[in-house]
Amino acid sequence: MHRFKPDDVEGLPKNKDENPHLQTARRGPAPAILTTEDVNFTNTAFPHAHIPTYKLFGNIAHVQETILKRLATSKIMLAAVIHGGGQRYIRKSPEKVEEIRSFIRSIAFKDDDPSGRAVEVYVPEMKNENDRNRFGQPWTFFVELDASSTLLRDYLLWQE
Repeated sequence: MHRFKPDDVEGLPKNKDENPHLQTARRGPAPAILTTEDVNFTNTAFPHAHIPTYKLFGNIAHVQETILKRLATSKIMLAAVIHGGGQRYIRKSPEKVEEIRSFIRSIAFKDDDPSGRAVEVYVPEMKNENDRNRFGQPWTFFVELDASSTLLRDYLLWQE
């Protein structure tokens, strides 16, 4: 019988930091420095949460998906996934669009002026009105940024 020995690491996988399932957000140096520590998000590294593209579009109407993918070829597009935000949440909380827009505009960097930042938020148009799967795919809001927002995009992708 083989007995487990916690100090015996012989034969175990190496390069743990290369395992995508064990990575965290904030890999590498920050692309920008925030002008204030007073931010509306937890300013620390998190476990990396990978959501495949097909999942981001999983609950969105095909017409909207086509339009968003076309926009993404020429615009800066980000996905905003709200934890627990399903159909009812979207219907009963229309103010979330302005909250997302306001949040994005509030992020300021030393080398960037957010005052003129154009932000457009797209509410997900539901593919299936009767889908009530509580553990289904996310209901993704999409955020369009103006062309001058590359620093913001890079920071948000780094922060994840």
